[in-house]
Amino acid sequence: MTEREMRKPVFIKLEDVQPATKGHNIIVKVVERKIVLDKRRTNGEGLRIAECLVGDETATALFTARNGTRAPECSRANFV
Repeated sequence: MTEREMRKPVFIKLEDVQPATKGHNIIVKVVERKIVLDKRRTNGEGLRIAECLVGDETATALFTARNGTRAPECSRANFV
């Protein structure tokens, strides 16, 4: 087996993100958070969806956080 070398992450600014793209590394600050759904499913699992207004020095964007995708960290003044 050969080992694959890990690439260093490349961070970009929010203004450089284009719609419908993915796989970006961006450091943003949470400006505002609004929980839009917080309920329990019939199997007992929790479901939480939050809309977060995030931004850096170049732009702001609306980020939808789901259970495992940063919903707990998406609180005001945090960096994600």
